[in-house]
Amino acid sequence: MVNMKDYQLVGTEKNDVLNGNIGNDTLDGGLGNDQLTGGKGNDKYIFNRGYGKDIIIDNDKTIGNIDTIVFGEGISASELQFYKSGNNLKILIRDTEDSITISNYYYQDSYKIEEICFSDGTIWDQKTISIQPIHINGTGVISGYETNDIITGSDFDDQLYGYGGDDILNGLKGNDYLNGGIGNDVYLFNIGSGKEVIDDYDETGSDIDTILFGEKINPIDLQFSRNENNLKIIIRGTEDSIEILNYYNNLNNKIEKIQFSDGTIWDQKTIDSQPIYIYGQGVVTGYESNDIITGSDLDDKIYGNGGKDILNGLRGNDYLNGGIGNDTYILGLDSGEKTIEDYDETEGNIDTIKFEQGINPEDISFKRTENNLEIKIKNSNEKITITNYFIDVSTENIKNKVEKIEFFSGVIWDDKTIAKEILRGNEIGKIIKGNAKADTLYGGEGDDVIYGGKGDDFIDGKGGNDSIFGEEGADKLYGGLGTDKLYGYDGNDYIDGGEGDDNIDGGDGQDTLIGCGGNDYLYGGKSNDIIYGNIGNDHIECGEGADKSYGGVGDDTLYGGSGNDSLYGEDGRNYIDGGEGEDILYGGRDIDILYGGKGNDIIDGKAGNDYISGGDGVDKITGDVGDDKVYGENGNDYLYGKTGNDSLYGGIGEDQLYGDEGNDIIYGEVGNDKLYGGLGDDLLYGGEGTDVIVGGEGNDIYVFAKGNGADTIINNTSSNIDVDKLLFSDVSLSETKFLKSNKDLKIKINGTSEVITISGYFNYGKYSL
Repeated sequence: MVNMKDYQLVGTEKNDVLNGNIGNDTLDGGLGNDQLTGGKGNDKYIFNRGYGKDIIIDNDKTIGNIDTIVFGEGISASELQFYKSGNNLKILIRDTEDSITISNYYYQDSYKIEEICFSDGTIWDQKTISIQPIHINGTGVISGYETNDIITGSDFDDQLYGYGGDDILNGLKGNDYLNGGIGNDVYLFNIGSGKEVIDDYDETGSDIDTILFGEKINPIDLQFSRNENNLKIIIRGTEDSIEILNYYNNLNNKIEKIQFSDGTIWDQKTIDSQPIYIYGQGVVTGYESNDIITGSDLDDKIYGNGGKDILNGLRGNDYLNGGIGNDTYILGLDSGEKTIEDYDETEGNIDTIKFEQGINPEDISFKRTENNLEIKIKNSNEKITITNYFIDVSTENIKNKVEKIEFFSGVIWDDKTIAKEILRGNEIGKIIKGNAKADTLYGGEGDDVIYGGKGDDFIDGKGGNDSIFGEEGADKLYGGLGTDKLYGYDGNDYIDGGEGDDNIDGGDGQDTLIGCGGNDYLYGGKSNDIIYGNIGNDHIECGEGADKSYGGVGDDTLYGGSGNDSLYGEDGRNYIDGGEGEDILYGGRDIDILYGGKGNDIIDGKAGNDYISGGDGVDKITGDVGDDKVYGENGNDYLYGKTGNDSLYGGIGEDQLYGDEGNDIIYGEVGNDKLYGGLGDDLLYGGEGTDVIVGGEGNDIYVFAKGNGADTIINNTSSNIDVDKLLFSDVSLSETKFLKSNKDLKIKINGTSEVITISGYFNYGKYSL
């Protein structure tokens, strides 16, 4: 008969052998190094702290039986450390001499322990037990299993292989080779670990392999470099390094995470964004990563390719090409001549020149050479050439620019500041060109040539004899000091010549031109312009359009050109010519010469003894204050002498001439004219045509000559003492015949149709001569 009894077996303090039966036995070896065999059944193995080194032999093939190790108080799950020895599983209690060896655990499932229980109620089932990491220590070649292993090498040069499972590999000191194999593997690395090589080929696609750095290794201590397809991580200030084989050759060779003792974690993206340090001489080429590339003291060619690269040629005449990405060029004193080629069409990328200590903002100057930008360092022969900097300036996406300059002092120039500084002149003078945007451009103390290009630009020539071209857009141009030439071209421009004898051309558009100081030449060009000569003897030509022109202070010359212009002489002795169009001309405060030109003009001489000619058209001309000479010329004109002893000449046409105040000379000339003497002792001569002549107040003289036609004199005066006369210049008394017609006196010239009618003569008194 088979004994089915459940035994409870308790050992002694010695090395005991306890054998259960086919029942559900409980085996407690006690102190000593015991051998415990439960046999069949649901057996329990009791183990407490201090029990020694026990061996469990549990070959139970019965499906469903659960054999259990029960740990007593004082032994927690975290204190267990698993090892594999042949087919045996060895469980050590940390920091003690106690252990349990489960015989043939890996040989056959019938030898397994299905459950481990702890005094705090924690229970590990078979699955939990199977995933506990296996600690493997060794020297030389150390191989793990398909389990979760913790493999520790020695202070020598070891080779650690994790194989399957989530392994932890620690080579300790020495130059070790570490291969975690398949699984979520962790590589431990500390100060003094040496030069480790990690070969981590894992094609599962979801596993996360990690480098775990110990204390005193922080993110700032890492320096990445590349050796062909390998990634090398150097610990700064030490001889330690990690080289990850084929990191750049295959995604399956990646390390997906780096973790630091302070809790900082780098994921795959962060790892790949770390700059790669590259040192070389001659042709030095970066990768598609973020590279830090350092050349030599010779003449190097450095190519960053893709990524956010930092390029430092050191000394020598170097060629630097950052390629695509937000690149930085390091430049210092005595570093030689550098050529930067930075073609990057990616919108939003910012490329930077970073000056080292000793180079300050005031030490650099800019110069354009063809399409290249040159940056010169003060008190040195060094220069930086940015090739094709001015190519594609007509587009919004500028491809060859450097968008930022940083100085050691902390001063930073963004793209707008750089553009402003580039377009600022200096004492030598330079050629300055804007781009398609709204530029702010400054000249210097030299003779600058400045082009605004497209856009609404602000240009200030400052000192020197500058040539400034606004080109397209509504520009603001300032000549500053010196004899400048300013050209607005297209757009509604504002142009101020500043001090000096300037030449200003508004070009197309509704422009405002200001001569400011100096004897300036101002030309409005096309469209309706406003022109101010200001101080100086200025020459103003309005050009096409309905322009307004002001001479300002000085003896100015104003030409209206075509269009209905308004010209104001203001102070000084001015020459004003309206040209074509219906113009308005004002002489100003001194002796002026005014020509209306073609068109129906309004002309006022203002103060001064002016000479005024209406030209062609129906003109309205006022001499105003002063002894003026006024000529109507062609057309039915209106002439007003106003105050002063004026001379008025109607010219050809049916004119009306008003002497107003003063002793005036009024000559109607050709045409049926009306002459009004006004106040003063006037001389009135109708000339050819049927004229009406009104003497007004004063001692007036009416002049008549053969060929003058039929004139009517109205000698209406309120004074009884005025003595008015009719003077025949070439007619004798014998050639005349006097007739009374009602109240009028008619004097006929014999043998002609000519007659003079003195209206109201026989009313006597004020109408008599």
